[in-house]
Amino acid sequence: PGQPPKAVLVATDQGRLLAYSLPDCDPLGWNYIPPQGLALAPQAYGPHLYLASRAGQILRLHWETGLAETLAELGAPPCGMALWRGLLYLALPDQLQVLDAASGQVLQGVDIPSGLAGELAISDAGALLAGRARGGWDLYPWHLGQYAWAAERCAAWGSTGAAAGFWALAGQKEAAAQAWSKAGQYLH
Repeated sequence: PGQPPKAVLVATDQGRLLAYSLPDCDPLGWNYIPPQGLALAPQAYGPHLYLASRAGQILRLHWETGLAETLAELGAPPCGMALWRGLLYLALPDQLQVLDAASGQVLQGVDIPSGLAGELAISDAGALLAGRARGGWDLYPWHLGQYAWAAERCAAWGSTGAAAGFWALAGQKEAAAQAWSKAGQYLH
């Protein structure tokens, strides 16, 4: 934020990715073709680009070196992808999945019986917008209603007050009391 971009990424109609430095537009010396091409627009997070291939792979590519690694094998390409606070959200035809963007570990999955068929968008506050298979949009909270998991994430982010609230919503009174106590230490 506030820094000018160092490079521009070009995706060709054949699914090839090329990178050029800015402002001189010199090639960075790499190009990459995901298996069977790109399924969705790449998502940037830190020094990485997250890609969904038409072969159903989720890949992480370092934009300076062009080195790519497979994070997950889905079997089919997702119809939407969004990144927020180190979490990679994937819209599959009948499920929303959340992966850890660093490890590729599946953290959550929620079945969506009505089906999904479109890009995902997520706000700075964590409101997730997903396109429905039959048209229209649905709005989900970042935690997908999984309160205990949300409490763990908030605690890892250092947000003990929010963690306490999520523990309470999860019905875990002891964990909520401990988190409230820890959060209260910072209020004095």
